[in-house]
Amino acid sequence: MLVSLKISDEVYEKYAEYDNSNPRLAMEQQLNRFKDISPKDRDLIIPSKARQALEVLLGRQIETPEDLVKVVDVMVKIKVGNVEIPLTEGQMKRLLSQAAFWHQPIEKFTTDKVKAGIVQALGV
Repeated sequence: MLVSLKISDEVYEKYAEYDNSNPRLAMEQQLNRFKDISPKDRDLIIPSKARQALEVLLGRQIETPEDLVKVVDVMVKIKVGNVEIPLTEGQMKRLLSQAAFWHQPIEKFTTDKVKAGIVQALGV
Protein backbone atom coordinates (compact mmCIF):
# COMPACT_ATOMS: atom_id res chain seq x y z
CA MET A 1 0.00 0.00 0.00
CA LEU A 2 1.30 3.44 -0.87
CA VAL A 3 0.67 6.26 1.58
CA SER A 4 1.58 9.88 1.26
CA LEU A 5 2.96 11.52 4.41
CA LYS A 6 3.73 15.15 5.07
CA ILE A 7 6.99 15.54 7.01
CA SER A 8 9.28 18.46 7.63
CA ASP A 9 12.59 18.91 5.83
CA GLU A 10 14.28 18.49 9.20
CA VAL A 11 12.76 15.01 9.69
CA TYR A 12 13.65 13.96 6.14
CA GLU A 13 17.24 15.18 6.61
CA LYS A 14 17.52 13.24 9.84
CA TYR A 15 16.51 10.03 8.07
CA ALA A 16 18.97 10.88 5.30
CA GLU A 17 21.68 10.81 7.99
CA TYR A 18 20.62 7.24 8.86
CA ASP A 19 20.54 6.07 5.24
CA ASN A 20 21.81 8.62 2.75
CA SER A 21 21.17 6.36 -0.24
CA ASN A 22 17.50 5.75 0.66
CA PRO A 23 15.96 7.86 3.46
CA ARG A 24 12.49 6.60 2.51
CA LEU A 25 13.57 3.03 3.21
CA ALA A 26 14.89 4.11 6.62
CA MET A 27 11.50 5.68 7.39
CA GLU A 28 9.69 2.55 6.20
CA GLN A 29 11.87 0.34 8.41
CA GLN A 30 11.29 2.58 11.43
CA LEU A 31 7.52 2.58 10.92
CA ASN A 32 7.54 -1.19 10.52
CA ARG A 33 9.63 -1.59 13.68
CA PHE A 34 7.07 0.31 15.76
CA LYS A 35 3.90 -0.89 14.04
CA ASP A 36 2.63 -2.67 17.17
CA ILE A 37 2.97 0.40 19.37
CA SER A 38 0.07 2.83 19.44
CA PRO A 39 0.99 6.51 19.13
CA LYS A 40 -1.34 7.03 22.11
CA ASP A 41 0.66 4.68 24.35
CA ARG A 42 3.21 6.11 26.76
CA ASP A 43 6.03 3.81 25.74
CA LEU A 44 9.60 4.40 26.74
CA ILE A 45 12.32 4.25 24.11
CA ILE A 46 15.84 4.03 25.46
CA PRO A 47 18.45 5.35 23.02
CA SER A 48 21.59 3.25 22.50
CA LYS A 49 23.88 5.39 24.68
CA ALA A 50 21.43 5.33 27.59
CA ARG A 51 20.88 1.57 27.15
CA GLN A 52 24.63 0.98 27.17
CA ALA A 53 24.99 3.04 30.36
CA LEU A 54 22.18 1.00 31.95
CA GLU A 55 23.89 -2.22 30.95
CA VAL A 56 27.12 -1.06 32.58
CA LEU A 57 25.27 -0.16 35.78
CA LEU A 58 23.33 -3.43 35.79
CA GLY A 59 26.27 -5.60 34.75
CA ARG A 60 24.27 -7.38 32.05
CA GLN A 61 22.77 -6.85 28.62
CA ILE A 62 19.21 -5.65 28.24
CA GLU A 63 17.66 -7.06 25.07
CA THR A 64 13.94 -6.58 25.73
CA PRO A 65 11.69 -4.44 27.91
CA GLU A 66 10.87 -7.60 29.84
CA ASP A 67 14.59 -8.08 30.62
CA LEU A 68 14.70 -4.60 32.13
CA VAL A 69 11.58 -5.23 34.23
CA LYS A 70 13.02 -8.50 35.57
CA VAL A 71 16.34 -6.89 36.53
CA VAL A 72 14.67 -3.93 38.21
CA ASP A 73 12.22 -6.20 40.05
CA VAL A 74 15.10 -8.20 41.52
CA MET A 75 17.01 -5.03 42.35
CA VAL A 76 14.32 -3.21 44.30
CA LYS A 77 13.99 -5.83 47.01
CA ILE A 78 16.08 -8.17 49.06
CA LYS A 79 14.64 -11.65 49.52
CA VAL A 80 15.68 -14.06 52.25
CA GLY A 81 13.57 -17.21 52.24
CA ASN A 82 9.97 -16.03 52.12
CA VAL A 83 10.81 -12.57 53.47
CA GLU A 84 11.02 -9.73 50.95
CA ILE A 85 12.47 -6.42 52.06
CA PRO A 86 11.75 -3.58 49.61
CA LEU A 87 14.51 -1.03 49.16
CA THR A 88 13.81 2.69 49.15
CA GLU A 89 14.57 4.84 46.14
CA GLY A 90 17.49 6.40 48.06
CA GLN A 91 18.94 2.99 48.89
CA MET A 92 18.70 1.91 45.25
CA LYS A 93 20.37 5.10 44.03
CA ARG A 94 23.18 4.64 46.52
CA LEU A 95 23.72 1.00 45.55
CA LEU A 96 23.73 1.85 41.83
CA SER A 97 26.08 4.76 42.35
CA GLN A 98 28.55 2.80 44.45
CA ALA A 99 28.45 -0.24 42.16
CA ALA A 100 29.24 2.02 39.21
CA PHE A 101 32.01 3.76 41.16
CA TRP A 102 33.63 0.41 42.00
CA HIS A 103 33.00 -0.94 38.47
CA GLN A 104 31.06 -3.94 39.78
CA PRO A 105 27.82 -5.48 38.53
CA ILE A 106 24.97 -4.36 40.77
CA GLU A 107 24.11 -7.94 41.76
CA LYS A 108 27.61 -8.69 43.07
CA PHE A 109 27.96 -5.34 44.80
CA THR A 110 24.55 -5.64 46.50
CA THR A 111 25.18 -9.26 47.53
CA ASP A 112 28.52 -8.32 49.08
CA LYS A 113 26.96 -5.37 50.96
CA VAL A 114 24.05 -7.44 52.30
CA LYS A 115 26.39 -10.23 53.44
CA ALA A 116 28.67 -7.69 55.16
CA GLY A 117 25.64 -6.14 56.90
CA ILE A 118 24.45 -9.52 58.14
CA VAL A 119 27.93 -10.38 59.44
CA GLN A 120 28.10 -7.02 61.22
CA ALA A 121 24.58 -7.35 62.70
CA LEU A 122 24.67 -11.01 63.62
CA GLY A 123 28.36 -11.69 64.02
CA VAL A 124 28.27 -14.69 61.67
